[in-house]
Amino acid sequence: MGEAFASVFKIFTEPGKVMAQAASEKRFWIPLTMIVLLTTLFAPFSAPILHKDQISMFEKSPEMMSKIPAEKWEEMKAYNAKKAIPMNILRGLFIIPIALLFVAGLTNFAATLSGVEINFSQAFSMTVFSSLVDFFWGGLVLNLLALWKGSFFLVATNFTLFAPNLEITSKLFRALSAFDFFNIASYVLLGMGLASLPKGSPKKAFFSVLPVYLVRVAAIVVPAMIFTMK
Repeated sequence: MGEAFASVFKIFTEPGKVMAQAASEKRFWIPLTMIVLLTTLFAPFSAPILHKDQISMFEKSPEMMSKIPAEKWEEMKAYNAKKAIPMNILRGLFIIPIALLFVAGLTNFAATLSGVEINFSQAFSMTVFSSLVDFFWGGLVLNLLALWKGSFFLVATNFTLFAPNLEITSKLFRALSAFDFFNIASYVLLGMGLASLPKGSPKKAFFSVLPVYLVRVAAIVVPAMIFTMK
């Protein structure tokens, strides 16, 4: 148990060792609990900021505003903590674990096709441990910066840092936001875990992780291209 807790910090100092242990010992409950707790604890603080950002995004887009009835707009502007906070808590308790299960399933499938000896339990354990970088540390950094700046739009851990003058309502902004540094690091770690498995190798790990990552990017970029106004 102590080793699993220490992995939250050793994921940076001894990533190869942590991912190899994740593949062999499958002690994922502690990192999963920490990810869920972090998201849940930040919910009361992040919810009002997310609401303010959403209103700001609509106000900056006349096209989006024109599609919203006046009554609906007034309802949207009124922040309702009783609705917003539970939705953010729901994300931590259910949506993130379900997303991790989905990624683990895709990883298990892709790695098996690549010739790696793996089962779903191993895939899920490695997915959870690698996600410490993304959901725990990345979430911690992003939430703290947003609390400091008062907006999630004023902070970024993704490729939008390279295009600071982009409109937040643009298709390119939404597309670039899909490429998050913490998330990319988590997939690199996932690959390290796969390479440590029987019949695993860096090459097999790369071709196992790449399609899983591309599915994740597509899930963000495709809706952005379809529903973003400009």
